[in-house]
Amino acid sequence: MLPAGALAGGEQAVAEVQPIQTRRILVVDDNADSAMSLTVLLEMEGHEVRSARNGLAAMQELERFAAQVVLMDVGLPGLDGYATADLIRQRCGTAAPFLVALSGYAPQEAGSFDAHLTKPLQLALLGEVLARVPAPQSSALSP
Repeated sequence: MLPAGALAGGEQAVAEVQPIQTRRILVVDDNADSAMSLTVLLEMEGHEVRSARNGLAAMQELERFAAQVVLMDVGLPGLDGYATADLIRQRCGTAAPFLVALSGYAPQEAGSFDAHLTKPLQLALLGEVLARVPAPQSSALSP
């Protein structure tokens, strides 16, 4: 194994350290254990996280919390994830947060979501999706 920074020919490489890009994230899942686990994991990564248990609660939380990303289970009771995502797009327009569908099944339609992740969630894929989130901007619902 080569020493850190050593390259062929004796050149030294400068290690690039990528700063963690923290985000304001809303986790929407009717399964309390799943929501709590994901919330804790994201907070450990330095993100500011809130959670909601259903679509209507998610809409209310977005009025108080300018989430940049919404990680939403599509199988929510009442207003499902697809309908909630559509409503968020209608209410927020171009200021809508980056919407990520979470599902136990392969995506059947993209709908209003920007990305889709399959449960059980693979952390590497979650990291890749979060890296695609545009630069921070205000995304709260307008009154």
